[in-house]
Amino acid sequence: MKVPIACTLTAQGAADRIEEWRSALADAVTLKCRPEPTRIVMRVGSDVARIANLVALARREKACCEFFAFAFHVGADDVTLEVSVPEEATAVLDGFGVLAGADPDRRS
Repeated sequence: MKVPIACTLTAQGAADRIEEWRSALADAVTLKCRPEPTRIVMRVGSDVARIANLVALARREKACCEFFAFAFHVGADDVTLEVSVPEEATAVLDGFGVLAGADPDRRS
């Protein structure tokens, strides 16, 4: 089954959510890369409260925008957040990647 590229938030709800992501990522991301057009990987440190906030935010995002996929990978010294989308949503991922600062590297 193909998941539609759609969001169930209102315009104001989407604006609020974008600001929430910007704030959460700005405080957490220490490294960001774009290994492929449909995926961004961000190192988010090891602060448990920040990671818990990102997990809660990812769950709410997934509830309104089913096309996003979020994965957290736990390492010995830090955690990474991987965000991926279907090919037809790479423009949405472009915008998402900008929320934590400069555009991540983009490799085909």
